[in-house]
Order: sequence, then structure tokens, then C-alpha cells
Amino acid sequence: MKEKLFEKLGGLLLSGNEEGALEILKKLMRDEDPEVRVASLTVVDASMKRFYKVVEGAFPLVLKMTLSDPHVYVRGNALEVVGRASHCVPEIVRRHLPEVVLSIRSQDSDLAWNAVVTLGWIGGSNPELIAPFMDQIGDSLNSRSEVARSASAMAIGWIGGVSPELVEKYVPQLVDMAKSCDVEEVRLSVMDALASISHANAKLLEGFLGDVALIALGDKNENIRGSALEAVIEVCKCFPEKAGAVTSSVLDSLSNEEAVNWKAIATLGLIGAESPNAIPYMLAELMRRLREPSNTIKVIATLTMGWILGNNPEASAREAEKVIDKVAVLLKDKSPEVRRSAVEAIGWMSANNLALLEKYMSVVFGMASKEKDETVRKKAEETVEFMKERLKQFNKDR
Repeated sequence: MKEKLFEKLGGLLLSGNEEGALEILKKLMRDEDPEVRVASLTVVDASMKRFYKVVEGAFPLVLKMTLSDPHVYVRGNALEVVGRASHCVPEIVRRHLPEVVLSIRSQDSDLAWNAVVTLGWIGGSNPELIAPFMDQIGDSLNSRSEVARSASAMAIGWIGGVSPELVEKYVPQLVDMAKSCDVEEVRLSVMDALASISHANAKLLEGFLGDVALIALGDKNENIRGSALEAVIEVCKCFPEKAGAVTSSVLDSLSNEEAVNWKAIATLGLIGAESPNAIPYMLAELMRRLREPSNTIKVIATLTMGWILGNNPEASAREAEKVIDKVAVLLKDKSPEVRRSAVEAIGWMSANNLALLEKYMSVVFGMASKEKDETVRKKAEETVEFMKERLKQFNKDR
């Protein structure tokens, strides 16, 4: 039965009877079978450059499928048609955009999310279509509805990932929202948006780098921290000289802490690992902090340098020799915790450098033999064994 309808539809199109074809096409687009609806979308797509009236008449149903069809497969195919229409018949899409923009304010989270995806798809295909509606999209950041705030942020992120110039004015508000006490779902959408924008134009986040770095360090939600770190890394890749200030902000935030914050070490270590050109700027700030009176800061700075150089062989070859001698001075520090961190960092820093392994093996061995503090001595013994293994590997690879 449906096959005959499609045959009849094709015949009407070939004969130029667009009105008759559209009547049948609409019936097929409303069919209960999702496979039939997908097939009808293929007809709309194929009609794009030849049968304007058919596309114009069918587009409201295409949009309805995009926003609310229960089958993700149908919605995905409808999105493809919307994207193509944004290129081929933008005036048709423009007429229906207000409906999509209004949908991001819906209390139905599925509808709001589908509207976000649709706006992002249209913006990616033809950013000029979205530009006149950015104020309406951005206004929803101030909504009392959590769903609307979250959807607005997601839409800004999708659009900003393709056309960052359209969302530049919202970046300060997004950063403030990310730092706020808003619900986690909203803050995650906001931080995801900022990460997306950073990939398209990292300069837009350059002035907010310290704030975003502290979110990456301190937010309770792991996913929010991950998106914040992603944004920081993107900015540091593009502007490596900013990494010193990021390092300083992170360490300043820990100045009153007594316990070593391993999250801070990991955060800074990952920034260095993913943006290697930023490492010299980070190391300069970390070495400066070795003169701090706070033992906690000295330990964090020392272990962070060890992490960065231990996980970046190329950087280790360039930078480790300059750094390791300064860290070695801490082997005589009054604090056992500082001495222990220095031993551990020396092991990491020398791991990828044969000359440093040979030079500092005896130093660490001396700590294992003569150190009075048991925790430092044990760490030195562990580090000696680690360095021996690395030496074996170097000799094996020769």
C-alpha cells in the first residue's frame, strides 16, 4: 500500500503536479511507521532544488519531526533535511525559526533539548539565519525555569562552537553562572557551552582564564570540572603565556590549605600535558613558588613539576635540567613532607632523561641510606627502585 503511494508521489512530481504530490507526502510524513516517515523525508530532501512548493509545504512537518518525533532515527534524518534546507532554501527555514526559539523555553526538557539541537544544526549550516534570534535565545539565560536556562546555555554553546562571534557578549554571563550556586544541571550546560566556545575562539575566554581554572579545580561535579579544564587547556594551547597566570591563580587559591591538594597537582599536570608550549611558563611560576614559606605550596609546586616533566618526554629533555637542580635543594629542607616530595619529583623528572638518572641516582640513594624520617626514607627507597628500572629500560633500548 505505502509502496504504491510512493510510486504515485513520484509520478506526480515528475508530471509537475506539486500540489497533488504534497498532499500524498504529508500523509506519508504522518504515518505511524517510522521507516515510512524516514522515507518521506528522503523525498523532501530530494525535492530541495527542484520542487520549491513541496519543500515549502512539507517543512513544518519536517520541523515537527525534528522537535518531537518519538524516534531518534527519525529526528536525526529530519535534522539532516533541516540543515540542507538552511543552505538551499534559507527563507523557508527563517520563517519557522521563531517556533524553534520558543521551544527552548519549554518545560518539556525533551522538547527544549531537541530545539537546542535544531538551532545548533541550523546555526552550523547557516549562521546568518540564527543571528537575528540571538537576543531571544540569550534572554532565556535569565529565566526562572532551570530547563530554559540550561537549554539556552546549550544553544549558545552549539552556536558558539561554529560562530563564536554571535555569542561573544554572553561569555561573561556564562562565566558568572558557572561560578554561581545554580543547580548542577544548569552549571554543567553553561560550562559545556564555554568549552565549546573555547574550541572555536579561545580568545573569548582569555580574560576569564583564572575563574575557569578555579572551577576546574574546585567544583564538586566531576563533569563540570572536566569541561572547565577542557576550556582552560584550549586557551593555554592558543595563548601559552597565560599558563603562568593560571598556575598562580591555582596556587594562590590553596595558600591557606594545610593538606596537599592532589586535585590541584592533577589539574595543573593535565594542562601541561595537553598544552606543551605552556610548560615553560608554568615551570617558571612553579619554581618561583619553591621559595614560599608555606610547606604545602612548596610540596604542590614540586610534585606538579615532577608530574609535568615526567609525563612529557620532549619537555623533560628541554626543561628538566634547569628545574631538577632547584628541586634538589629541597632535599635539605626542614620539613619531611617537602623532602619527600622532592625525592618523588626527582624520580619523575629524571625518568625520561638518562643523564639525569645517572646524575641523581646516587643522590636519591643517599637519602634512602641516611634520611632519619621514615616516610622520606621509604619514598627514597621506592624512587631508587623506580630509577633502576628506568636505567634498565634505557640500557635495553640502546
